[in-house]
Amino acid sequence: MTMPIYINTLEHAKKLAAAGVPQQQAEAHALVLGDTLSQSMIVVPDDLTMLRTDILARIDVLKVELNARIDAVEQSLSARLDVLERKLKTLSWIVMVSTTINIAINTVVLVKLFSLHI
Repeated sequence: MTMPIYINTLEHAKKLAAAGVPQQQAEAHALVLGDTLSQSMIVVPDDLTMLRTDILARIDVLKVELNARIDAVEQSLSARLDVLERKLKTLSWIVMVSTTINIAINTVVLVKLFSLHI
């Protein structure tokens, strides 16, 4: 809650006059200063407390949003890794079967080649 700054212009003019400023100038200075300060705003401790509370609340909201995004990315990566793992298992099975077939074919070929020479 910002508040305007108020001063006692009469007291200010008296202090200026006591310091040797001519009365008319002291009063004019006090009035101008009073007008200027009354249009200025100051921040009071309650303003800072409210601002701090607002900032902390916004940080909490951002934490929740960020954690939700991280969770979504983690789930997406996990799903992709599961797909990749299944594909690798399938590929491994294909390589194993292919290797077994190649060994069998090579064995048959070698048996036939050697049986011709015997």
